[in-house]
Amino acid sequence: MSPPARWSGLRWQPHPPVGGSQRPDAPDRSRRVANEAPVRRAVGGPLYGGVELDGRYRLEEAVGRGAMGEVWRGVDRRLGRSVAVKILPPARRARPEQVERFRREARIAAALQHPGITVVHDVGEHNGLLYFVMEYLEGEDLAKVVRRNSEGLPIDRVLGFGIQLADALGAAHGRGVVHRDVKPANIMVTAFDRTKICDFGVARIVERIDGESGTRGIGTPLYTAPEQFEGRAGAQADLYSLGCVLYELLTGCPPFHGTPLELMRRHQSEFPQPVHTLRSDVPDELDALVAELLEKEPAKRPQDAQSVKTRLRDLRRRLREASAEREIAITPQTGGRPAPSGRRGTGEKLEPPPLSLLEAAEGLHAEEGRVSSEAGAVRFGDVLGFAPDADDRPLAVAIGRGDAGPLVADLASLPHLLIAGSVTAEKSAAVHAIVSSLLMRVPPDRVRMILVDSERAELSAYAGVPHLLTPVVTDAGSAIGALRWVEEEMERRYDDLAAHKCRDIDAYNEVMRNGGFSASRSGSDGRIHPRIVVVLEELNELMAISPQETEELVGRLARTARAVGIHLVLATRRVTGRVLPRRIRADIPSRLAFKMNSPEESDLVIERPGAERLRGTGDALYLPKGSSKPIEIRCASPSEHEIESIVDHWVVHH
Repeated sequence: MSPPARWSGLRWQPHPPVGGSQRPDAPDRSRRVANEAPVRRAVGGPLYGGVELDGRYRLEEAVGRGAMGEVWRGVDRRLGRSVAVKILPPARRARPEQVERFRREARIAAALQHPGITVVHDVGEHNGLLYFVMEYLEGEDLAKVVRRNSEGLPIDRVLGFGIQLADALGAAHGRGVVHRDVKPANIMVTAFDRTKICDFGVARIVERIDGESGTRGIGTPLYTAPEQFEGRAGAQADLYSLGCVLYELLTGCPPFHGTPLELMRRHQSEFPQPVHTLRSDVPDELDALVAELLEKEPAKRPQDAQSVKTRLRDLRRRLREASAEREIAITPQTGGRPAPSGRRGTGEKLEPPPLSLLEAAEGLHAEEGRVSSEAGAVRFGDVLGFAPDADDRPLAVAIGRGDAGPLVADLASLPHLLIAGSVTAEKSAAVHAIVSSLLMRVPPDRVRMILVDSERAELSAYAGVPHLLTPVVTDAGSAIGALRWVEEEMERRYDDLAAHKCRDIDAYNEVMRNGGFSASRSGSDGRIHPRIVVVLEELNELMAISPQETEELVGRLARTARAVGIHLVLATRRVTGRVLPRRIRADIPSRLAFKMNSPEESDLVIERPGAERLRGTGDALYLPKGSSKPIEIRCASPSEHEIESIVDHWVVHH
């Protein structure tokens, strides 16, 4: 498995592999806004630090400055989240065309709801300042990634970027929007190598997507299509620019160099040096696709962005399959198991904390007078003590206590779980019980986790534990990227299972334990694949930003990821047909329902009324897969001090 990267300063660094002996430092994130180059401060311009726009958006730090204004990191005081605020200073309002361009950027970007396009939340005017509010992204632009890879990026990574960019451009073109300035500096790379297309300041909404007039001089000459210099720019012009970006990702340099006039002439009359002459390992099909994107005549380029995405995705799949076939053919000739490469020594084996740790934490609570006095409260440790041996059931988690006694569930059997309740604290308590159960029972070489907390309210308590594949994900856009990465990891694992003729992850891991090594399609060294648990603290946030893709990703993972050891825990406080569409409900049969606002909400979660009558003090109805009737339980949850003790154990020992 190839874990996602984390941010340290301005450079990508992989997380330590499973079993690694070094603890990753807390990431020093390079934060910036998608639309602008980062600056230390808005030198020479007005400083708005501390200004509060319309009583809601407090500006804190200048993070970017461009021709069309300044970008500030701010705080949305109403929702308690970081945002990026782009401001058009009063001095620029004297030019009507700049005001119109600024407003057009906000209007166009706000209409494009896609995980690969920067999200615009709001627009307004405050004391003469025009502004609009965007999601605040953590990452860096693709131009910086290219500069660190002067010989070109790995082929698989280029294909991944290309697939995402083509998908986002296809969504924009489907809404009649032509970007007209696609370039690495306008593409943000965030967690999980996810891309966001930014800066729609020169974009246009057109009636005919195949061309428009009045665009002469718009764009960046290094990446501008030939017809765009002549005043025509339709969807094919964006595809030409995408071809320029792919060319640079593969070779480390753009197709042409020169002054703006020289670039115009060369784009219109010359063909760049073929990619394969600069880099010999580029597949012929990818070389041909880039050349096709860079055709001078728009009609000779691919039909649309969707067809580009399909070709790139098919090529990536074939390359992975071919890699696996080569390794399978080579392995019998080696006569033995090659030494693993690219792994750090495991050092001392990491062991989970003993149950006595929970008792000590609870005792400290008692000394501090913080033990809950609520009658009938269920202690987390009392339930977890009934869990089966972790060697047999590594994904057993404490749920609560029912009439029959303590209740422990096995995520591997569920195999996914939906948690819902109108009271945020109750829903979050159940999530904490699941995460803490895994941390109490299994080391990170057996279970890894991806925690998504888009409301930044709950899961940050687990920062630094070695089980995390990536730092806690705190924005909905990156959460979609996390699900995409999990989908790709699922495909890589299925490739590994096929290469070793195994039915499921347990059979595959048994082969690995017995020395049945052959390198996998994902390029791994044949080590055991730990199980992965993906926790989404608030499904509603993802469904709000990208309902179709979220539904598709969750549905596919829920249907097919169990066999390769990937499990989902979804939680939501908002229970509607939009948040829980029929497809998600059908694919995740195991449910945990807390108090609901109505019988209709209860029916959406557990397929019958009843949850609306719960008292709302930790009481819940648990409906595991295969059960015909929900079980009445009172849920267990670790205290804040117990969570701190569990996290401290892993942080200190890692």
